[in-house]
Amino acid sequence: FYGGSISANSELQLEVVDFLWKNVQLDGSLIVFAKNPMGSTRTFTNGDPLIQYGYRCGRCKLQNVKVLNKGIDWDSKNNIYWKHDVQRVETLKIILQGNAEFEATNVIFKGNHIFEVPNGFRMIIASCDISVSG
Repeated sequence: FYGGSISANSELQLEVVDFLWKNVQLDGSLIVFAKNPMGSTRTFTNGDPLIQYGYRCGRCKLQNVKVLNKGIDWDSKNNIYWKHDVQRVETLKIILQGNAEFEATNVIFKGNHIFEVPNGFRMIIASCDISVSG
C-alpha cells in the first residue's frame, strides 16, 4: 500500500496475496477475490491434495485509480455484519480465477462493475472513464 485514501463508510475486501495499491482513492465498495489466494492445488496419484503456496496465484495491481460507487447499503435491515453478509447498492468487484491478473492504471471506476478474469489471462485497463448511466 502506497498513498491514496479510503473515505468514511467505504468497504475494502481483499482475498488475494499478490496485491499492489498505489495512490488509490476509494469512496464506496471494492472487493478483490482470488479463487486461489494462497497458491494452486496439486493432487498426488493417491488423491491427496497439496497446496503449492505462492504458485499460480491471482495478482491485482491498482495504480492512480479512483473507485467511486454507492457501496454498502448502511440502512438495510438485512445486514448481518458479523457474518459479513451485507447488502450493497454498488461495488467494484474483481474476481481472479487461478493465476489470473488484473491491472488498472490512471482509471476512474464509477458505479457498479464486476470484472472476472479467467485462469491464465491478464486484464489491463488504463486511462479511461467507465461510467454507468441511469
